[in-house]
Amino acid sequence: MRLQWKWSAITIGVFALALGGCANMPAVPGMGGQSSSTAGSSSAGKQLADQSCTAPLGTVNIDEDTSQNWYNVLTAQYQLPSLIPVIRLLVQQSNCFVIVDRNAGLNHSMQERQLMQEGMLRANSNFHGNQIVAADYTIEPSITFSNSNVGAIAGTLGSFIPLPGAANIAGQLNMKSAQAVLTMVDNRSSVQLAAATGSAEGFDLGGFSTGTIHGKYASLGAYTTSPQGKVVLAAFIDAYNHLVVAVRNYKEQHVAGGLGTGGRLGVQCSGGAPAQSALSMLDAQRKLNSLGFHVGVPDGQYGPHTRLALTEFQRAHGLPTTGRLADHRAA
Repeated sequence: MRLQWKWSAITIGVFALALGGCANMPAVPGMGGQSSSTAGSSSAGKQLADQSCTAPLGTVNIDEDTSQNWYNVLTAQYQLPSLIPVIRLLVQQSNCFVIVDRNAGLNHSMQERQLMQEGMLRANSNFHGNQIVAADYTIEPSITFSNSNVGAIAGTLGSFIPLPGAANIAGQLNMKSAQAVLTMVDNRSSVQLAAATGSAEGFDLGGFSTGTIHGKYASLGAYTTSPQGKVVLAAFIDAYNHLVVAVRNYKEQHVAGGLGTGGRLGVQCSGGAPAQSALSMLDAQRKLNSLGFHVGVPDGQYGPHTRLALTEFQRAHGLPTTGRLADHRAA
């Protein structure tokens, strides 16, 4: 009996290693047991993300929407903490953005300023107005999960390992996968500048982990110790690598007439006007004459009479009085 138990234990180890070889458990860069630190633009030790920048592109706040379903799954079902420390570490190590704190750090800053206003700080404490740095951008993380039972492998494991409780272990064999999304928004305009996705997957064999990721970053806790935490971390590393590539190659989007001035997709009775409804100068002159805004004989030329007629038309319809033809829909 003792020999059978010994053989069974060896079998579990071999089978777990075999699963680990084919399970594609994410290998998280830099998680080899070394320590790491980052301060300002310098980092010591292996970076988590592969991508980096030679100079920061601006200041950024990291914000997660705790009202979303994914956050409840992350924290309640998988018992993982906030993603903000994970994203902050990725961002600062890459040197692509300077992080500003709009969470506990800002609260501490405001607390010190309140103490100053109450006269409780020393005279040379150097707390005064105009010191807090604005956040140019906000990065928002989100994630989706997928857990599907791997029935074929579970059945094989249950019949292959002659151990009491082997069926229970087989029943806990799940595929854990996650897809991370990072979006970056310009805070001044509220325009979304970039979005990137990343994914990772791996097996969790009951109490056995098929991948080994040492706890290099103590602050990341469960993200380096639990199977699902490793998958989430790997997914966000992948997403951040893609985000950095995207912002390094960033090209701003242009809308004719400027952003937020009505757009090119006109909707009937909305006051907007699609580009294809633009009038030629000659047609506009004819239309103005027919509406009682006289320009004289239509000739297709933009002269003082046309400018005055356009101004009167715009004023009568509550439009900006520019005196210029600006894609007005025929009335």
